[in-house]
Amino acid sequence: MVNRTGGTVAEPAKVRGRGLTHALSRLEDPLYYVLHHRMGVVGVAILTFIAIMAIFPQLFTPYAPTQIFEQNFAPPSSQHLCGTDYEGKDVWTQIIYGARASLLVGFIATILTIAIGGFIGVLSGYYGGVIDNLLMFFSDSLMLLPSLLLLIVFATMFRNGFIVAKLTGVGRWTLWDTAIVIALIAWPSTARMVRAQVMQLKNRPYVEAMRIIGAGPWRIMFKHILPQTTPLLLSRITVLTPGFMVTAASLSFLGLGDPNTPDWGYVMYTAYKNMFTVVTENNWLWIVLPGLLLAITVMGFICVGEAIDDYLNPKRRR
Repeated sequence: MVNRTGGTVAEPAKVRGRGLTHALSRLEDPLYYVLHHRMGVVGVAILTFIAIMAIFPQLFTPYAPTQIFEQNFAPPSSQHLCGTDYEGKDVWTQIIYGARASLLVGFIATILTIAIGGFIGVLSGYYGGVIDNLLMFFSDSLMLLPSLLLLIVFATMFRNGFIVAKLTGVGRWTLWDTAIVIALIAWPSTARMVRAQVMQLKNRPYVEAMRIIGAGPWRIMFKHILPQTTPLLLSRITVLTPGFMVTAASLSFLGLGDPNTPDWGYVMYTAYKNMFTVVTENNWLWIVLPGLLLAITVMGFICVGEAIDDYLNPKRRR
């Protein structure tokens, strides 16, 4: 374990056996390092602002995203900072609430990806042999497929409802469906990274000691080995989440998003559909602002990711 001064200390055996508690304890030093890293502080500040916008949108706009006003395509004014759209809805309000949808789909897809990839990576790395060959063959085959094209195909084929839509009776493609399909396509890279680390950890002395005292393979894998990969998975969050946000925005920009919970990509899609009005009314904020906020959010994740990479690299950490 790395302490806050950058050195290493012996890891007590009693800490390794606490599963979730151990995993959370391993987050303490990386979080401390990020909060004292220049780029990490910038990234945390950006993401905190975006999170406040997503959780408390009422602080930024007095309107509801479904509220309709009398004038369609109203130009920017003190009442409507970015004007209104073709339905009379306030564009600024849609952009503010779009932060919630964009972050939500990014985090849900990331959590599902890490869960699937971590599970398969631990199984593959620990057992090896035939199980490893089969899982990695399936993983490599999936990695060869173009992910965005698959998403477009799925969203087009199942516009009238997919997994969550069928279960809830919504009858349309939702952000949850987008997140689930992204995770089902994107897990192989995470599985390979976890597998590589598990293959190193499974021969450690404390793992051998657990085998000697009779611990089963599932207990060893998920209580003693998987928590050791916590810093790696934390680093994966900063990489996967912004990528999935951009992927979901791209899908929405192509008109395959959820109009009832519009993300930033869907706001840009409506602006693109009404580009003539955007030009004539000089309402460039309608299409520029959601793209700018998406770029800033991605930069925030990149800054935090750089700080975590410095923590994981002993030379760069010193």
